[in-house]
Amino acid sequence: MSFGEMTQKKVRLLSYSLMLVVVGAVVVTAIKKIGKSTNPAAETAIVGHIARQANELTGEGGAARGKPATGSMTSPSARSPGLSNPFPNVPRSRAGLSLADDPFGAQSVEEQHWLDRRGYPNARQWETYSQLPDGLLQVAADSGDSVAKTMLDARGLPSRNATDKLLLSAANGDDFALSLLSARLASLPGEQNLIDAYAVARVSEIRGNTSAAVGREAMFAQSLTPDQRMKGEADAMKLVSTLNALYEKKYGVKYRVDARPFSIENKGI
Repeated sequence: MSFGEMTQKKVRLLSYSLMLVVVGAVVVTAIKKIGKSTNPAAETAIVGHIARQANELTGEGGAARGKPATGSMTSPSARSPGLSNPFPNVPRSRAGLSLADDPFGAQSVEEQHWLDRRGYPNARQWETYSQLPDGLLQVAADSGDSVAKTMLDARGLPSRNATDKLLLSAANGDDFALSLLSARLASLPGEQNLIDAYAVARVSEIRGNTSAAVGREAMFAQSLTPDQRMKGEADAMKLVSTLNALYEKKYGVKYRVDARPFSIENKGI
């Protein structure tokens, strides 16, 4: 391999890393748009072990068995009976959409499919839903748009109810829910919130978001200590186990990891 080829590969690697950092920043920006709490009392609702919170959801998560989602969310275009799409001009998948304007950095068609499966809004959904009042976003959610539901749920953070809803969505494979939750926790004061934010972000990585580690540190105003990271890792393992148990109880099959395509390999590097 020539020096020029090695230099080009290093440049592409650096560009890819920078892109993922930008994607991480997009998630943090989302919290400023859809995750601010107006209730000061809600700031204390998430105090405690986040894995213990998820354990309390078992009854709701296992209420009924449905068709196995094979480790993925149900189709983003699925609708509740009798409810029409209130925004027919807003696509509910990335099919036919350009890679260039994807708000979450899709670099291939395969990665577009992964983002759809994992609940991430496409460019039109992101632009439209971020600006909707709660009432209209609720209408979209009630019509079966899982992205609208996740964005609406995140607006209630950091309340316990909103946290529980996002964890239930995450149990079904919604990685966007994990991203919003971890970023919101990272914005709250207190050591435990910092540890919980790290734990939730690690759950995203463990469950298949192979690019999560690159943008994760951008969420934190301060670096975690080694002890905090160790606690976060332990909490992440417990939370992964809980979410997987919720999935298995609901669908009757084990959760299957769905790895995000590593786009850099598709470019011959």
